[in-house]
Amino acid sequence: MAQATLAKDQAEWKFAADKAQIDVNIWEKKVELAKIDVDNAIGTAEKEKAQLNLDIAQQNLALAQVNLQQSQQEANPYEQQAVERSTLAVQRLEGLIAERQILAPYDGIVLRSSLVAGQQIAAFTVAFNFGDPTGLVLRTPFDSDVNETLTTSSEVRMYLNQDDPTPHPVQFLPNFTPISTLDKSNTGISTDYLYFSLPTDGSQADLDVNRTVRLTVVLGRKDSALLLPPAAIRSYRGAYFVIVLDGDRRRRVEIGEIGLKTSDKWEVVADLQPGDKVLGP
Repeated sequence: MAQATLAKDQAEWKFAADKAQIDVNIWEKKVELAKIDVDNAIGTAEKEKAQLNLDIAQQNLALAQVNLQQSQQEANPYEQQAVERSTLAVQRLEGLIAERQILAPYDGIVLRSSLVAGQQIAAFTVAFNFGDPTGLVLRTPFDSDVNETLTTSSEVRMYLNQDDPTPHPVQFLPNFTPISTLDKSNTGISTDYLYFSLPTDGSQADLDVNRTVRLTVVLGRKDSALLLPPAAIRSYRGAYFVIVLDGDRRRRVEIGEIGLKTSDKWEVVADLQPGDKVLGP
């Protein structure tokens, strides 16, 4: 606004200065004409009249010259000062913005923010999860047992939702970075993830940032296996066992071996028979 006001003031000043210069030029010519009339006048009365006209023209020329001098002075200094003050304010704000900017290493979008308006954040604290939406991957919470078994040739299938009957093959990405992110709800606790590629069978069109899908990781195949929830498996001094209910009695059954593990089922080798009731936690 200050710059617009100054520009308007400067335009008006230039117009006034140009007009004052034209007025001086006109009165200079009128003075020359009045001098000619004085030289050509015949008779006392005519000479007196011509001299009066010359005096008037000279007075008007002097007035026009004074007006020109005033018009040629710099435009309103207060408007210029207002622009300078506003410029300094803008430069200060730009400096504050530059100090507070959080720059990402590449173009993309903010996937998650831990900040709210007015909140301060300490240096080197993660403020945003930032990503390139053109290079999406699948992410699942880290599982050490699954991680030890997974390879790039492992069989992994993605389903768009719980009711999707079509498996979409994906591939484990063991060297994908970043391998961890900061859990904002538990400051200082690091939560790792396993990463998988997107399927290449055309289902990518149905995927977007933060979309939830279902993954099935095939850790192994057996025709017959005994699976128990991990909460039912107990341990004491490095030995694993379960408690089996026999009516009102309870008996301890040792687990000889633990095989494949998932988040909700463990494969076990134990002397258990069909119909045995394993005591839960």
